[in-house]
Amino acid sequence: MEELKTRKELQFIPKKEEGTKVIPVKLQAEELHHSNTVFSNLANNLTNSNEFAQTAFQASAKLELAKNAERVKANRNESYSLVESFSQALSFI
Repeated sequence: MEELKTRKELQFIPKKEEGTKVIPVKLQAEELHHSNTVFSNLANNLTNSNEFAQTAFQASAKLELAKNAERVKANRNESYSLVESFSQALSFI
């Protein structure tokens, strides 16, 4: 292969196979930059999705805790009512 002499000639890297298209290095670099941008955006979206999922999970856990606290309160009130009723019933005996 003949030695390349100018920068202009270095912009093209010919393929070894005959009949294949020569792609300019500049175009390859632009495509690579675009791919890197796309992957970077995907990584950011994944991070945002993970943060959203974590926030949603925490909110769900807090809601479940609040519901459980309400159930405990209701059960305690019912228990007090039953104890009071039982005490009143025993006082008549």
